[in-house]
Amino acid sequence: MRRTVLAAAICLLVATAASGQWLEKTIRLSDSIYRVRHSGVVLHNPTTNRMYFAGSDAKWVQILDASTREKLGCIDAVENVSDLILCPGPQRIYCPSWNEEQLLVLDSRNDSVLHVFDDIPAYTGAYNSLMNKVYVAGGRPDGVFVFRAGVDTLIAEIEVDEETFSVVWDSVHNRVFVVQEDGGELAIAVIDCEADTLLTYLSGPDDRAVDLALHKELGKLYCLGYSDLRAQTEVWVYDAGSLVTLDTIALPIDVETGQLVLNPLTDYLYAAIMDNLDDADDTLAVINCLTDSLVALVEFPSDCEIDRICVNETDGRVYVCGCDMDSVAVLAVPDSITNWIPGTGEVSGIGWNSTDNEAYLVSHSDSVLVVEGATDSIVARIGYSEVLVSSMFWNPAGNKLYVWSNEGLGLLGANGSVEQWLPDLGLPVAHWPELNRLYLGSVWGATGMSVYDCNLDSVVKVVETPTGKALVVPELHKMYMTRQNVTYIYDLYLDSVISEKSGWGELAYNPRNGLLYGHGGSHSSITIIDSREDTIIKWLWNNKSPSLVVNSVDNEVYFLQHYRQDLVHVLDGATHGVVDTIVLPAPATQLLWLEGPNKLYCIADTVIMAVDCASRRCLRTMRHNAWGVRQWYVNERNDKLWLGGSGGLVVVNCRWDSIVASFDLPSGALTWNAIENRTYTAERNRIYVFRDAMTGIQEMPNVEVRMPNATILRGVLRLPEASGVGRHASSVLLDITGRKVMDLHPGANDIRHVAPGVYFVVPPHLNPLPGGERRKERGPASGVERGASCVRKVVIQR
Repeated sequence: MRRTVLAAAICLLVATAASGQWLEKTIRLSDSIYRVRHSGVVLHNPTTNRMYFAGSDAKWVQILDASTREKLGCIDAVENVSDLILCPGPQRIYCPSWNEEQLLVLDSRNDSVLHVFDDIPAYTGAYNSLMNKVYVAGGRPDGVFVFRAGVDTLIAEIEVDEETFSVVWDSVHNRVFVVQEDGGELAIAVIDCEADTLLTYLSGPDDRAVDLALHKELGKLYCLGYSDLRAQTEVWVYDAGSLVTLDTIALPIDVETGQLVLNPLTDYLYAAIMDNLDDADDTLAVINCLTDSLVALVEFPSDCEIDRICVNETDGRVYVCGCDMDSVAVLAVPDSITNWIPGTGEVSGIGWNSTDNEAYLVSHSDSVLVVEGATDSIVARIGYSEVLVSSMFWNPAGNKLYVWSNEGLGLLGANGSVEQWLPDLGLPVAHWPELNRLYLGSVWGATGMSVYDCNLDSVVKVVETPTGKALVVPELHKMYMTRQNVTYIYDLYLDSVISEKSGWGELAYNPRNGLLYGHGGSHSSITIIDSREDTIIKWLWNNKSPSLVVNSVDNEVYFLQHYRQDLVHVLDGATHGVVDTIVLPAPATQLLWLEGPNKLYCIADTVIMAVDCASRRCLRTMRHNAWGVRQWYVNERNDKLWLGGSGGLVVVNCRWDSIVASFDLPSGALTWNAIENRTYTAERNRIYVFRDAMTGIQEMPNVEVRMPNATILRGVLRLPEASGVGRHASSVLLDITGRKVMDLHPGANDIRHVAPGVYFVVPPHLNPLPGGERRKERGPASGVERGASCVRKVVIQR
């Protein structure tokens, strides 16, 4: 049998051998008990006073501090956990997963993962405190697996004949009873715990056995099932010591499935029966264990499914809940419902907290409910939700990271947590550095855009306008939003739509000539637009393109041919004519242009093709695993291209055009912290933080090293004359914390008054102050998702 032991810190990330040098930390955004609505199993640990939730439809074991009702998060190692088995002595929790055939072992002292055993098709189990053993069984007729708790090793495997679904330990006789589904002569397997051997079988219901219950004080074992010969549901009664059959109790209901729950305080046994007939009501059968007689059949409202029974261990009241029940039934006497707890909604799981005399109910609506045992009233509602990160944006102004999820907009604090979510705010459409504003809206929504002031971290205005894929042109104070083939031209100062255009398609801007290039619109053409007049000056007919990018260095435009995506056409920005065609080794879906190396990267599902823009020839083809590329950014400090998609995350060295890192991590969002040189990528409720070293990992030496764009000599910082989008654009010098030190201009800058240390030159298109320009490139990620790309490091010395 193959057994795999996992480390305590289980991570979803699988990367190259160098991944440890890249991944810096993992931030879990949500401390909520998300996805708990599917939890059918609830466990209380009286030692730590913590509640645990698990279920067949969930991947996680959720944890809650019952003392403070604080959400402690979850353990996400095994899917479809079907039971939680507490071992108080060694302080362990065994979590079998029948569907995954795995057994998860937790350390209940610190809720960490100790082991994950493979090939254990267990459904449920029981803890033997006398011998410190755990017996788990279920799933297939391989047997009962015996583990030594504490050392957590498999010490025996006891073969049984049929699938098993209920395990009970008898502490008086040190035996384990295991119900077998098919029933008949082999209904119950009896295991001797001293030798861990099969002792015998007990006959029982000949068609289907469902569940077991043991009354230790009376020494009786009960088995619920269906007898095909007698065409009735039965409860079989055995003497737990002599193993003889004492009685059978007939129940006038056809059982499909059900459960037995013993109330030791009242000596009543409750059999929850789900009827085979669709139009029949589920019924709760109540049996007196002293006389082994049927006391009552308590019927529930039509279409209600009895799923869970919980005993109030203080006074013996019984709580009954399930699907299609908006309230929880309370039985203070065995023969009738004496009370209802309203407002619970459908309940999938319930457990008793003996420390606080409370019941914990997992509601299908929106919360975990805490019911006070003394009054049967709801005293707390603990909300739960799963944070699903959909977008991120790093803002150089203040070095802030904004995160969008189904909880709304959150600002990530210095400690790596989101202090507060601002609900009902849409996704980022664009960022305008001049006034440091974010524009938020739904890409698919009809109307409504929030103007968010990043200096105040609050919404300053809501504009009733459609939102879509956006392009900001800072020097014209305009934003172009394209939705459903209509482009809305938005004045950033007036905060209003000043014009609407139809058929332009998705836009890219060329700062060299002030023109817009539209593609993918309603016409089979590339549309060339004067951005100052917002008028069309030319169409390139029969050139409808799925991807288009601007090369502002060479004043060229590259676009794919929609019917031959292995052809990249080169459009001259001055003459507006196609001057060349680049033949690719394979069809591409997206084009990315990198300013630093002046290269064009052509992305396909499995390959990246690097094209030198000077010679217009393909330099190299690289295979990658980030199929479905949705986002990308360029780390110009290290000349690396990061690509995120459904298949994973890859890092390309743009100097040598080689993939230097590959992470098996689907990227739901991607952004870059240019000041700290950190990459943030999100997957569901986690943010992974990567730190890119200044030198490559497992890379070839670069023979094409470029001269640095900023040099220091005797208190003077010189910037090249063309170090920005515009010839006269001003840059900013920031210190290591991201604080602005001074403005910079092309040419010589006097820095004699600046203290020695490490600083960063932020180019115009990232300058958050008024007057700073921002070049908006077009790529597969819209607006702010592209991140910053041109920050350079300088060292000031005396």
